[in-house]
Amino acid sequence: MPGGDIYRATFNFAAMKSFAKKHPEALKRFLMAIDRADTFIKGNRKEAQNIIAEAFNLDKETVSAAWDDFTFELSLDQALLVSWDEIARWAIQNRLVDGETLPNYLNRINMNALDAAKPETITIIR
Repeated sequence: MPGGDIYRATFNFAAMKSFAKKHPEALKRFLMAIDRADTFIKGNRKEAQNIIAEAFNLDKETVSAAWDDFTFELSLDQALLVSWDEIARWAIQNRLVDGETLPNYLNRINMNALDAAKPETITIIR
């Protein structure tokens, strides 16, 4: 299947609530490092591809051919919440979870570190 416009995969970072409360500066620094990596990827396309190919023992031409199917960015957007709602609906309909009420994911997201590191990347409706 072609990627890009058809399918979206996200990589999400999660932390225990107790860790986030005790280590807000570490979370902020972590997200700033992710943002620096994003900047590096965008400014050093070939070098970034070589790093990925080497790290995962992949053919460089294969990595290069697939590169444009990926979007590298640090963000917290509404589409993530929509996806979580869809997954929760599916789990409820298939009786894989107890209850029939969708969780309010806004109550489970701590935006403080991203707000401190790069607030413009948060586009969810609060």
